[in-house]
Amino acid sequence: MSGGTMAFPEHHIIQEILEAYAGRVAADVADAADERQPLIESFHIQLLTLSPQQLDVVHQEWCP
Repeated sequence: MSGGTMAFPEHHIIQEILEAYAGRVAADVADAADERQPLIESFHIQLLTLSPQQLDVVHQEWCP
């Protein structure tokens, strides 16, 4: 893939959800930076298993 083509159309939605989630994790786990990355990666994997419709629902919840 060249020219910035996304792997799938929902990439931008997942990116926005992850940014919101990362902000929440940073606030919740402020004293344990080493715990943040595994939490974010686990959440990312969960997002990748969702259908486009499910992603829309999660996006509405995390990115109002």
